Amino acid sequence: MGVGASGGLVVLLLSLCVSDLARHVDIHRCLRGSGTGIVTSPNKRKTMDTDTIERNGHSGVILCSFLFGAAAGSAIALLLAPTPGEEIRSRLKTKVQERRDRAAKVVERGREAGRDVVERARTHVKDQAEHASRALAEGKTALADIRQRGEQAVKNVRQEVTDAVEDAKTASKDVRSAAKAAIKKG
Repeated sequence: MGVGASGGLVVLLLSLCVSDLARHVDIHRCLRGSGTGIVTSPNKRKTMDTDTIERNGHSGVILCSFLFGAAAGSAIALLLAPTPGEEIRSRLKTKVQERRDRAAKVVERGREAGRDVVERARTHVKDQAEHASRALAEGKTALADIRQRGEQAVKNVRQEVTDAVEDAKTASKDVRSAAKAAIKKG
């Protein structure tokens, strides 16, 4: 009997055992906590025929039990298979290396994504700094322009005041001269 045949036999036997157990156990009652679900007395043993299983919705339980048994049987068959230790170690080493390589790829993708995020953040900060620098330069230019216009306005007002004072002095002299002339004449 080859490895495949003995593994298949183990799978079949475990599946049947688990399925048989599921027929004698009300798994739904166990999960709901409404009792143990297992009746130990041989006289009150609970069995389910196919119609009862389908009416009560237990066909899924049977299927799950069968699949669980198949998985457990497969695992046991692999462990008990007459494979040389060197071959098993080689398979395990290959699987571990595959997982390690896959993990390394995931880590590298994560690093690349991190680098992208950092680079985008640097670019954004640089753009914002350049924008702020331009705004500051424009503000300085505008302030210098306002200051220059203000200084020019002050010069203009000073000149107007100086001209007005000179005009007032000249007018005052003219009024004095006119008053002196009127006093002398009169």
